[in-house]
Amino acid sequence: MSRISRKELKRDEFVEATKEAEHWLEDNWQLVAKIAAGIAVVGVLVAIGFWVMKSNREKAAALFAEGLGQYQQAQAAGFDDPAQIEAALITFDASAKKGGGSVGQVANYYRGVSLHRLGRNEDAIVALLEVSGSESASPTLAGSAKALLAEVYQETGETDRAVEMLQSLIDTDPPIYPVDQALLELGKIRSARGENEQARQDWQRIVDEFPARGAVDEARTLLGS
Repeated sequence: MSRISRKELKRDEFVEATKEAEHWLEDNWQLVAKIAAGIAVVGVLVAIGFWVMKSNREKAAALFAEGLGQYQQAQAAGFDDPAQIEAALITFDASAKKGGGSVGQVANYYRGVSLHRLGRNEDAIVALLEVSGSESASPTLAGSAKALLAEVYQETGETDRAVEMLQSLIDTDPPIYPVDQALLELGKIRSARGENEQARQDWQRIVDEFPARGAVDEARTLLGS
């Protein structure tokens, strides 16, 4: 009695499976066609989605560059003309809405900067808080947003919140903002509140820990006053 080799058995199983698959396709070709069409549609939609996202990012970047140019013109003129800042704000707003992601958050940061320049501090706080808490914002951008928030809070009399923002910048490891600058501003706020000993501790820390940084000269001057 001849024995069927393992190779022949595998071949027979393959042939049998192929026949079964053919029969199934014959009976269910309409379903297969629908699935294939659905996959094709999904593929097209995904491709369109990526194209739209790429196009929006490019438009957002172009708008941001335009807004930055407008803002720099206003800066060169000493921010004397609010209309120039308003024009930049409108462009930054359009960029933030168009871009999303990192480009959108950079534009949103400059929205906050422009709103602050226009004295619209409540609106500036909303924009800057969004940037400081966004996962799309780089650590450096989030740090800059927190530093500006501290300035805005101080101007609006919310010094506790200003101190909170600066302290968070000082405590963040690794740093996302120059610690010496945050200590310098924190000391100024505390000095203005009559907390002179704490202010001197902040400035002394700059001298001790950051002797080569940009804030050290002003810190020494303040300690000597």
